Amino acid sequence: MTQLFVDCPTHGTVMTSSLVEVGPGADVTISGTLTPCPLCGSAGAIINGNYQTKLDGTAAVSLSPTPAQLIRLHTALAWAQRALNENEADPAAVERKIRKTVEREAPGLASMVDSALGTKSATLAAWIAILLTLLTTIIGSQAKEIYPEDVARIVEQIQSDQPDDGVSGSQ
Repeated sequence: MTQLFVDCPTHGTVMTSSLVEVGPGADVTISGTLTPCPLCGSAGAIINGNYQTKLDGTAAVSLSPTPAQLIRLHTALAWAQRALNENEADPAAVERKIRKTVEREAPGLASMVDSALGTKSATLAAWIAILLTLLTTIIGSQAKEIYPEDVARIVEQIQSDQPDDGVSGSQ
């Protein structure tokens, strides 16, 4: 079974078990499909993307966030940038909030970032840079899709560019 991401109007983006069983080596492209939210039962859109089950049984997904999800992520990014400009902002608290927002609004992207980070943590500056780069990549792309390889490349580049400021994020 492949995990699907459902955009619920009440709960934001939630993960649910696949309504379609995808056998090893198969993939399904989903676009414009509604399903009940697994938390409240209200109609939610399955996030557009290509959901795959590899031959070894592991799952892979490339996601195409909706315009509403992109707006919510952009809003979170703008908030984080404003919060950092305030003298009394706690960088660790801002990092936790931005991370929770990404997990809620785009858990697929959060999972991709977690996989790319591995055992490393990301500073607040890195999280903001990762989110900004992801949004720019998705918005500027003709395909409007983000792949795990793209996220891994973005995370690697940003981590190599970030100075160690001692403020690390939680995993």
